[in-house]
Amino acid sequence: CWKWKENGLRRFKIGIVSIGRGAGKSSIAAGLGLYDMSRGMGKRVAVLANNQEQADIILSTAKTMTSRLPDDSHDLEVLYSSIIARDRDCEFVALPALERSLQGRTISFGICDEAADFKGRIMTALITSLGKRKESTLLITTTPGSNPENHYYELVKTAESILSGETQDDTLYAMLFGLDKNDALDNEERWICANPGLPYGQPDIQSLRRAWKTLSQSPMGRAEFCRFHACRMDEYTSGWLDMSFWDDMKDPTIKEEDLIGRKCWAGLDLSKSEDLTALVLVFPLDNGKIYVKGFYWWPKEGLAQRQMDYRMPVLTWEKEGRVTTTPGREIDYENIRVQLNELKRKYDIQEIAYDKWNSTYLAQTLQNDGLPLKTYSMAISTFGPGCNLFQNLWNGKKFIINDDPIMRRSCAEVIAKRDVHGNIRPAKSREYCVIDPIVALILATHIWGGFQKSIYELEAEQLLDGYTY
Repeated sequence: CWKWKENGLRRFKIGIVSIGRGAGKSSIAAGLGLYDMSRGMGKRVAVLANNQEQADIILSTAKTMTSRLPDDSHDLEVLYSSIIARDRDCEFVALPALERSLQGRTISFGICDEAADFKGRIMTALITSLGKRKESTLLITTTPGSNPENHYYELVKTAESILSGETQDDTLYAMLFGLDKNDALDNEERWICANPGLPYGQPDIQSLRRAWKTLSQSPMGRAEFCRFHACRMDEYTSGWLDMSFWDDMKDPTIKEEDLIGRKCWAGLDLSKSEDLTALVLVFPLDNGKIYVKGFYWWPKEGLAQRQMDYRMPVLTWEKEGRVTTTPGREIDYENIRVQLNELKRKYDIQEIAYDKWNSTYLAQTLQNDGLPLKTYSMAISTFGPGCNLFQNLWNGKKFIINDDPIMRRSCAEVIAKRDVHGNIRPAKSREYCVIDPIVALILATHIWGGFQKSIYELEAEQLLDGYTY
C-alpha cells in the first residue's frame, strides 16, 4: 500500500512519526535512510537537526548499522562525515537545519530530527525541494514541542485531519503517538499510548517511573515529562503561567460591536530599536470576565531574520494584519499615536498606563491629544503587586483572549523572576522571545483593578467580598 500499482513509485512524500523519547526514533530513521540509499543510483540522504551534533547521532547510528553488515552484502563505504557508495554516486550526510544547508542539494530521502523545534521556514524549503526528484521522501521524527506557530504544527494539523477522516491526502503518512488531552500524566496504563515499544523495553518502564517521580515535583518537570515521555504538546514551559487554561479563556460570542463605547483600560509597552511594541486594552465585562484586545508593532527592517530568531511566523502575522510594521529599524511612534486616537473615538478609554522611561516625547504628544495617560513605575514596589493581580486573574480564568497568537506566545514563553520577598516580575525565558504583550496586559490590568494595592489587600478583598468588576 506504500507504492502506486500503476508506476511503482512511492505513495507518500512526507512521513511524520511523533513518539516518546527513547522509542528508537534514531534507529528507525537511520535504517530507512540506508534503505533509500541502497535502492538505486545518485541517492542523496540527508539528516537535518537543530545542530550538527544532533544530526550526527542518526548518521553515527547508520554507520554502526553499516559496519555490522557482511562485507560482501553491500557497496557502502563509511567515511568520517558521511557514508557513500562510490560507483552509484550515493551519499548519506548530516547537516544543521539551516536553509543554506540545502543549497545545491537534491535530496532523495530527508530526515528531520526533532523538527518541532526547527527555526524559521526550513520545513517549507525542504518540502518544496522534494519536487526536484520524481521520487523523494521526507521523514519527520520528533517529540512534540511547545510552539504551536511553526510549520511543523501546520503539518500536524493536516495529519490530524487526515487521521480523523476530514481530509484525504495520499502524500502524507502520519503516526502520532501520545496521551490524550484528558489522560492523567501519572496513569501508567496510558503511557503505552506515547511509548508503543514499552512492552518490549523500549523505553524501560522502570526508567519512566523514575523520570515521573523526579519530574513531577515541579511545574517545569511536569511540562518536560508531558512533552518528552507523554508525547503531548505542552506550552507550559516557562514555569509561571499554566497554558492549559488558554483554551478555556475564549468566548466567540463576543463581537467587536459589543465593545464599542465600553469602558476599557490600556497598557502600553514601548520598544527599544528592534523590539516589539505592544498596546493592550482590557474591557471588564458584566459577567466578571475581562476581555483582552492587543495591538502590536514591529520595525520592517530585518523582519525575515526576526522570524528565524524568534521561531514565530512574523511574516505571516504581518500579512494577516496581526502585526503592524513601520519602515526602518525603529518603531515610528506616530503610528501608535494615530492608533490610540482612533481607539479613543471607538472605546471609552479610562486610562493608559505607560513606563515613563524613554517615552517623554510620545507621552507629551498623546497628552496634547487629550489621551488619559498614567505614568506607571516598573519598580518592584508597583509592578510586583500588578504581576500578582494578573497571576490571580489568570489562575481564576478571568481573561477572555480570542484569536491572539502573539499574546499566546508571550504567555507561553515568559518566566517569573522572584526576589527574596516573593515579588514577581516577568522576564524572557531565552534571548529571542517576546514578552512585551504580557507586560502591556499586566499594566492595563493593574491600573484597572488594583493600582497601588498589595497582594495581601487583594487576597483580603477576595476572601471578604470577592472581586468586583
